[in-house]
Amino acid sequence: MAGNVITVGAKIELTRLNARKKQNTEGMKVYYSKVLDIIEDEDGMVIKAAVPLDEGRIVPLAVGAEYDAYFSEGSSIYAGPCRITGRSKDMNIYTMDIVLIGDLHRVQRRGFYRLPCSRPVKVQVLTDFQAAGYERTHQWNEKLFQNARPVLEATLIDLSGGGIRMHSGIHYEKESLVRVFLDIICNDEPKQLELLGEVVMSYSLENDRSIYETRVQFKAVPNEITEMIVKYIFMEQRITQQKLRR
Repeated sequence: MAGNVITVGAKIELTRLNARKKQNTEGMKVYYSKVLDIIEDEDGMVIKAAVPLDEGRIVPLAVGAEYDAYFSEGSSIYAGPCRITGRSKDMNIYTMDIVLIGDLHRVQRRGFYRLPCSRPVKVQVLTDFQAAGYERTHQWNEKLFQNARPVLEATLIDLSGGGIRMHSGIHYEKESLVRVFLDIICNDEPKQLELLGEVVMSYSLENDRSIYETRVQFKAVPNEITEMIVKYIFMEQRITQQKLRR
């Protein structure tokens, strides 16, 4: 089955085996990779994958270490336990060998549907003091922003009720706090939300090192705002499906 559902180019997310059962996933270390090749012989299947990067630095996962692996391509996600069996360097690309040590199963892992998109979004890096003020009151105290860092432009790549993924020419420090200016439609009226977020990861794209992909997780968002975002995403998804049927 594995050879039929895992394909070259699929994205991989790795966490230490059973870590998801032991701790809150918000603080869990996740390593991101991609399937480069699949080798099958009489001994089984070996997945050749890119060695993960963290803040632009190579993270050589230990040979023999075991992980929970999530393979995703399009809307399909398959999960199963695996082991790192080797590392190498092929044509200046650091790779690792992955072997499955259990069955794969299909999962719907994310708590929120992610809406693919490509439109502007604005982001502002915060101080801890500025972020703490919002977390206490769920309001932005503009007095704290008189000498604030500039608001920067980015391109929104996808949106969910829990966060965003964006492209920009800026590298954001992991765990830095940001203010996200997000434009949506609510009750047929345009509305700009100003949301607190934490940078989960930020790395340069393989095909263009001048562009950084950054993932931001929303923090301290009131339930009614989350529901507003989810409702907007559902509306946009429905509009897209209606266009495809025409």
